[in-house]
Amino acid sequence: MKRNKILRIIFLICIIILISLVAFAGIFVAYQNTTKNLVKEYSLGRDLVGSRRIQLDVSTQTNEVKYDKDGNVIASTDSETEVANTVSEPVNKEEDKTLENYQKTAKILEERLKELSVEDYTLRLNTENGMVMIELPENADKTDSVVSALSQTGKFEIVDSTTKEVLLDNTDIEKVEADIGQTSYGYVAYIAIQFNKEGTEKFRNITNTYKTIENTTSNTTTEETTEEAEEQKEISLQLDGETIMTDSFEEEISTGYLQLTVGSSTSTSNSEELNTYYKSAQTEAALLNSDALPLTYTVAQNKYVKSDITLETLQIALYIALGVLAIGIVYLIIRYHMKGLLVAISLIGYIALLLLTIRYTNVTISIIGLVGIVVSVMINYIFILQLLKKTEEIENVKLAYTEVMKSFLKVMLPIIIIAIVFAFSTHLAIFSFGMVMFWGIVLDWIYNLVVTRTFLLDAKKE
Repeated sequence: MKRNKILRIIFLICIIILISLVAFAGIFVAYQNTTKNLVKEYSLGRDLVGSRRIQLDVSTQTNEVKYDKDGNVIASTDSETEVANTVSEPVNKEEDKTLENYQKTAKILEERLKELSVEDYTLRLNTENGMVMIELPENADKTDSVVSALSQTGKFEIVDSTTKEVLLDNTDIEKVEADIGQTSYGYVAYIAIQFNKEGTEKFRNITNTYKTIENTTSNTTTEETTEEAEEQKEISLQLDGETIMTDSFEEEISTGYLQLTVGSSTSTSNSEELNTYYKSAQTEAALLNSDALPLTYTVAQNKYVKSDITLETLQIALYIALGVLAIGIVYLIIRYHMKGLLVAISLIGYIALLLLTIRYTNVTISIIGLVGIVVSVMINYIFILQLLKKTEEIENVKLAYTEVMKSFLKVMLPIIIIAIVFAFSTHLAIFSFGMVMFWGIVLDWIYNLVVTRTFLLDAKKE
């Protein structure tokens, strides 16, 4: 073989080794006195990692409401007004416990799940009492945040801190995003609220009405007097009735944009503390991007349900698959020598690239999805085996590749159609299989054209 062909083969082998190391081992860096894998984790379905079962019940709690002698509600922060009467009132009125509100609740909860990128879930609504049962995959880094977002009412309000008049609420919000920014003293996790057209005008008026007032003094020739300072008006930003902050504004804001800091850190942008704040910001963003729940709910059940598939079962299946793969690779090397070795290396690179593609296209892997991976690898193996046989017959790699690809497409056409149809399914198991097969077939065509075909061309005897 010519020198340039050898160099091309070595280059491709090095690329495959690199891809394989990333896919099978990962990229680890020092992080918080330990190590962290920079490669994206697999998204696993409930049938593999177990699930979290959450039951939300319509709250039966009551609140103590205090009234003055004129029948006006006394704010919880008001300690001066004399209490004339105290009444226990339910957080959910009986007239609000309707089928319409139950169904609206279920719809809002599904919107929040989508906002938090939860695809594999089931949501069941009891139309008689409004109880909602949700099952979603167990994820140590995410599930608790999701549960928090589901259980909160999500009622956002900007109110006058004195009169408690509602100045702006959920209906005035267009979009909320969570992000991390850098400041002179470190990093901050925040939510950015963009109000809609009506909300933007309301917010502009609020920033003008509740401006920060600077106290001034004036001197006279006869005596020094202090002008009576104008009373400072402030707003309170509330979520589910709890005050997040009380403030005024230094200048008019006409853009309809409000940034709220969730937490800050003086450490690096990858610190655990900052990541915790960012997750909280994502939860708040998911809440505000959906409507407030029409009813208040409480978490009646929050438990982990184990998967029927044990780790030992998966390990046995993996060992069997690796054993079959090893036998197939040994056969290729014994039967086709150097060409067989190069094609075997190409096969390993295909598997590594397929696994990385599944990770970074956010395909949720179910048990049937694992079957899809195995089937994709088998299809690729059969293709390269047929290509090797055809290459021996006609000793023209380009022509052999074209003929094998044509015959292969005829056989694969039904599988390609099924994969595409399954990829649009709303059932996770079917969707997982369809997406894995889709990417497997796409990579099979592109990868073998670029890599396997090049190996065989450069490995030809001169």
